[in-house]
Amino acid sequence: MSTPPIQALVSSILVAVVVPGLVSAQRYTARSFEAPTYRLGTLPGQDLWSGQDGWIFLGGATASAQVQNTQVKSGAQAVTWDAAAIGPAGSVGELRRNELFTFGTDVMDVEFDFRLDSSTNPSAAWIFISQSFPHPCSELYRWIVRADGEVWMRQGTNCVSTTWQHTGVRLARDTWLHARTTVDVTNDRVELHVDGALVATSNVTAMSPFPDHGFTQVFCDQSGDDRLHLDNFQVRTRARSALALSVDLETVDSTARAELLFRLHANATRAGRPYVLLASLAGTSPGTNLPGNLVLPLNADGLTVAMLAPLPTAAFQAFQSRFDPNGASTARFDSQVALPALAGSTMHFAYLPLAPLDAVSEPVVVRWQ
Repeated sequence: MSTPPIQALVSSILVAVVVPGLVSAQRYTARSFEAPTYRLGTLPGQDLWSGQDGWIFLGGATASAQVQNTQVKSGAQAVTWDAAAIGPAGSVGELRRNELFTFGTDVMDVEFDFRLDSSTNPSAAWIFISQSFPHPCSELYRWIVRADGEVWMRQGTNCVSTTWQHTGVRLARDTWLHARTTVDVTNDRVELHVDGALVATSNVTAMSPFPDHGFTQVFCDQSGDDRLHLDNFQVRTRARSALALSVDLETVDSTARAELLFRLHANATRAGRPYVLLASLAGTSPGTNLPGNLVLPLNADGLTVAMLAPLPTAAFQAFQSRFDPNGASTARFDSQVALPALAGSTMHFAYLPLAPLDAVSEPVVVRWQ
């Protein structure tokens, strides 16, 4: 039996996206290192009050981490952390992002784009950690990129015997990669995805499921002469029932061509299935009722309905497409031209997997200035 065309599946939900429902607001925070929140120059401070937007530096020279505009993944600015500038060769440095909110029973996603430069003396490891408070026993996960590029994921905690999963996955240098770490405390599972592919899993390494998330940290261990570039750093929680969605830029300049990258994560059980990514100018609450007692976290409006029709592929790339074998996808919006009429407006986006329609994603926001 052949699979129905995506357009026929999209048309089949046209009549559904008209009735308001009820959806709780999702907690979402994104940091793309863009102005005006971030200024060119030193990123961190050495305490909770200095630095930029909650970033602090522990150990080594604070000037080694800079907001810059020459090596970026998207937008106009990113961060470069120069290992050679931390201090003497073999030093250890830490960048910490304070992101305090109640973890509860939701799922936490930590996402960022990163690029490691080639070098003659690479650092022994770049280490990525999230923990509830500054104590090793509260770590939720720890994964590293070693000098040879291999990814290791820790099993267990620093407070008991530690076992490392040697994934055999080696990451390329001199190219931008996307990391997504998902923490589900209730189900005791951590997943690490790189460019949409599942690289490693582990248990939640904290000795007990602490209710709050406190810090996300990046370490340089035994510094060499390489550099780590960071962009689009995001920490957020979502309802366990909501599929993951992120966008690289939350604020868009309406006076210039706008380009946005969306990342859809629906897990491998939905591999190959079609989906549709939708938008609304009318907000997310109370949402829109769908068949199967689902609630789309968008207030359906004229924009939503228009996006259910055939879309121009140059502007809306993969907004109506299929998930890859990992149940992931990327979609791009390219305005082609400036859209000054959108200045001051706010768009929300969410997606629906189809055939069958059995879930909805979390919403993300894009503000036009």
